[in-house]
Amino acid sequence: MSRFNYMSDDYLSTVFADESFTCDCCKKISNAKYIGPQYSTADNDASLCPDCIQTGEAVQSGLVDFFNEIDPECVDENVSSEISCRTPGIFTWQDQEWATHCNDACEYHGDATAQDIIKADEKTIQIWMERYDQSRNDWDTFMSGYQPGGDQGVYKFSCKHCNAIILNWDFS
Repeated sequence: MSRFNYMSDDYLSTVFADESFTCDCCKKISNAKYIGPQYSTADNDASLCPDCIQTGEAVQSGLVDFFNEIDPECVDENVSSEISCRTPGIFTWQDQEWATHCNDACEYHGDATAQDIIKADEKTIQIWMERYDQSRNDWDTFMSGYQPGGDQGVYKFSCKHCNAIILNWDFS
């Protein structure tokens, strides 16, 4: 399967199924079918292969959009284009802005685990507090009893340069 620069292999295994099908974009037979989030005006989701997503053909063709938003002031145009046009979508409650750190997009890992929250270091907590204008007491309150898949979404990203963990926060 194609390698996506800003997605962990673990997450990719949740959005691609081992299934033989004909891609709606390139019309070729593929053995990896995209089953992740996508937006389109069609009644049914497009059946897409990883190559059409990675090359940007799936978005350029008008079949889908992934709504991967990223602050263009935090990364260069090539990275912004890769995230918005050549990277599979992410499951969130609301549309989320892709995490950035060290002037680059971070790698997406999916929902944070309860252990990710319990073991969060001070740097991770500090980044979260600054990003959401919250206090340490707010962290303790909101993250107490966190479980993936609940009404509160916490999405794990890691910086590709300094390995900082960035947690995006969301509510149903």
